[in-house]
Amino acid sequence: MLQSQLPAIKSDSPALNSFYLAEEMSTLRMIGKGKFCDGLYLLESSVASYSAAISFPTIVTHVTVRDPTTLWHARLDHLSHHHLLALKSFLHTAVFQSPHNDSCKKRRLPFTSHSHLSVAAFDLVHAYIWASFATVSHTGYSYFLSIVDDYTCYTWVYLLRKKSNVLQIVPQFFHLVQT
Repeated sequence: MLQSQLPAIKSDSPALNSFYLAEEMSTLRMIGKGKFCDGLYLLESSVASYSAAISFPTIVTHVTVRDPTTLWHARLDHLSHHHLLALKSFLHTAVFQSPHNDSCKKRRLPFTSHSHLSVAAFDLVHAYIWASFATVSHTGYSYFLSIVDDYTCYTWVYLLRKKSNVLQIVPQFFHLVQT
């Protein structure tokens, strides 16, 4: 089914591969043509009949890259210049300059600063009720509550049969902290 929707591509010569014609499978009507350039088939945008023949959405972009380093840089998902230099012997390019563009600069966002720093135990406590386990434990526990003290990083874990059991655990924990 899908194969019948895809266009056929015919090359003028298997040895040369200098241009191609894209034809609709059912009518053999030409829907695109292009030239072979730098290892890629480039679709000529002057052929306007291709969009009417294809039943699924198509996006056509045409980018001309003269510099082989920039071409390989783009083909390898904007690989860093350092890694491109490591591949230099395999790429067989005479020109090998540093490609600089914004897509190469992958930056990590800074961590958010903590507005509250605890100076003593139990100044700040983090609590989380973990969702139901995929498999209930042998003793019937399906949830658990984790409580972490921000200052000491000490952690308490309470197993729960129901989420509503938190209403009994939290007062017990406060009593434990006060003693």
